[in-house]
Amino acid sequence: MTNPSNYILVTPGLDGVFDKVSCVPGLAGGDVQIFTGPVSYDNHGGSGPFVATLQLNGGTALPNGRYRLFICGSTSIVDLAGNALNNGSDEAVTFTVLATGKPIPQTGFAPGLVTALPEQPADKAYTDLGDLWIEIPRLNLKTSITGVPLKADGWNVTWLHRRVGWLEGTAYPTWAGNTVLTAHGYTADGEAGPFAFIKDLSYGDTIIIHLGGMKYIYAVRTNLLINPNDTHWLTQHEMLDWVTLITCQQYDEKTQSYRYRRVVRAVLIRVEQE
Repeated sequence: MTNPSNYILVTPGLDGVFDKVSCVPGLAGGDVQIFTGPVSYDNHGGSGPFVATLQLNGGTALPNGRYRLFICGSTSIVDLAGNALNNGSDEAVTFTVLATGKPIPQTGFAPGLVTALPEQPADKAYTDLGDLWIEIPRLNLKTSITGVPLKADGWNVTWLHRRVGWLEGTAYPTWAGNTVLTAHGYTADGEAGPFAFIKDLSYGDTIIIHLGGMKYIYAVRTNLLINPNDTHWLTQHEMLDWVTLITCQQYDEKTQSYRYRRVVRAVLIRVEQE
């Protein structure tokens, strides 16, 4: 239980997909391994609870991102009597680290007005996510999903135009956890954006994410209007596969900003082939 080599922590490469799937030695694809250890174990006098405490990344806080921890029961994890734990099988736990305090990004421009945009800086370039796209049948919406990098000052969605942005650092679309997607309520040309009408979504309405010839179908469970400084739904931890849609609502001409954020949450209910 106290052998650091029994635990393997990895983070995915630039494609955002975990390639390592087991405790077999060595990395796969673009995955990066994070240092683990030391490990302490306490059986509380033999009666439990039985707790192994593992230090990660040399005791330094993990950066924002997604991680997978392999607990390698197929190697040498045993109890004090030498019996293999978890029937000698491996276990994998996927989790997301997302620092709090990052503001919800501004997701809208002034309605009916044209806003001139600066050129998008190279360090804020979005990530091409290939054939990943979203469909909301009730809103007759179909558009691509692009990756919005998390920087020191948060996410900048200025140049999304009519695409939907996945906020990097939240769960990758179609993976278990809380996937946060955002899009403009009104685009820089003053026209209604992709998420202008998500306020009209109701319980049971479907949101579909398309990827790799599969359809991941989510059902709406909540539709909320929140304060723009309320970051709860950015960091909400989920064990199941949830999607959180966020956009701006109610433009204030005096302050030239939006008063609220609209949040729609949906949970995966089934997966189908295209």
